[in-house]
Amino acid sequence: MAEIKCTVDNCYYWDSGNICAADAIEVAKNFFGDDKMEAGYLGAEPAKSNQTKCVTFKPAKVKN
Repeated sequence: MAEIKCTVDNCYYWDSGNICAADAIEVAKNFFGDDKMEAGYLGAEPAKSNQTKCVTFKPAKVKN
């Protein structure tokens, strides 16, 4: 697998050196919270990195 850089150090898959240690990752569009919430806009193509999200993220520690 390619080396994936990640700085989200509270993720279960984060490894030293800012590496994602997941076997596979899933990235999705992230337009929720944008002021353009019409149905047609939700199918739009991301133009910036902040318009994407890592779906693979899992908290490193689960609080009881």
